[in-house]
Amino acid sequence: MSEILFKVLIVGDATVGKTSFVQRYVHGNTRREYKPTIGVDFALKVIPWAQDATVRLQVTHSTMYNTWVRYVINGVLANQVTHSTMYNSWVLYVINGVLANQVTHNTMYNTWVWYVINGVLANQVTHSTMYNTWVLYVINGVLANQVTHSTMYNTWVLYVINGFLGQSGNTQYNVQFLGVYVINGVLANQ
Repeated sequence: MSEILFKVLIVGDATVGKTSFVQRYVHGNTRREYKPTIGVDFALKVIPWAQDATVRLQVTHSTMYNTWVRYVINGVLANQVTHSTMYNSWVLYVINGVLANQVTHNTMYNTWVWYVINGVLANQVTHSTMYNTWVLYVINGVLANQVTHSTMYNTWVLYVINGFLGQSGNTQYNVQFLGVYVINGVLANQ
């Protein structure tokens, strides 16, 4: 019987649900109590593929942004739609095949650069120095759309992950404008 090993990396800020996601997928249940993951956590799921083949998924999740994981074939960015990144300095490596991509955030918290590379395609997210304008380029295939928000930097966070759209609003601030672009194939609506 042949075995095929695939590695899946799940990264994201603390408390967004990476461990719960892995527990649910690998074991079919989740823990009721919160236990923070220290460092990197690994899980293994064995999937019968055919009569003579087995697929072994090695699932890794971490908030350690300086950890290099090589030869990961798929990457998942885990974010909670009601959880802001709080402008923390972080580095995200999304690896497709042997390609590593990096998210960097400078020490002044005024410039976000996000390179998501699938094949030869790269996107960039920038944040202005006044924290009042978000510019988000989401590329699906060859499609690039722009999301801008010019009110208050801390009133909402928009996540577009694998076609999933989520947003969070902080009700303690006056939200005067909320612009949402829904990207699905070639569709963009405001």
